[in-house]
Amino acid sequence: MFARFRRPRASLELKVAPSPAPLGGAVTVRVQLTPHEPFQVRRGCVALIFTETCFSPTALDGYHEHTTEWVCGTEVIAEGISAQPGICQEYRVVFQLPAEPPPRRESRPARMAWQVRTSFRLQGFRAIHQTHQLADLTPKESGV
Repeated sequence: MFARFRRPRASLELKVAPSPAPLGGAVTVRVQLTPHEPFQVRRGCVALIFTETCFSPTALDGYHEHTTEWVCGTEVIAEGISAQPGICQEYRVVFQLPAEPPPRRESRPARMAWQVRTSFRLQGFRAIHQTHQLADLTPKESGV
């Protein structure tokens, strides 16, 4: 009954080449799913995501993080397939990384990065996913 709340026994690997990823260049993403028990994949996809994290001061001299994600591209890599134990399934996707990041939404100090995320929605189990950071675009503060 509660099987849908647990993750399946499976290995999920996400490899990116070249690393670090060049801005304005092509990035090849390789996804490898190795099940250790049988399950049905409803949908598997890889997404190119830009994240921006802003920091707001709090009343107690701390900071609160606000992270926004923009999905800039998605590729469906699997849909309606049966995964069997020990049979590795490999997928390859190529994304063109933009030369410039999207315009900033906030004027506060921020952490910015490009990343890829793969996720598999499964029948009867929780989804499995993996994220890999491609490029850190956080502005570097000039030292004195």
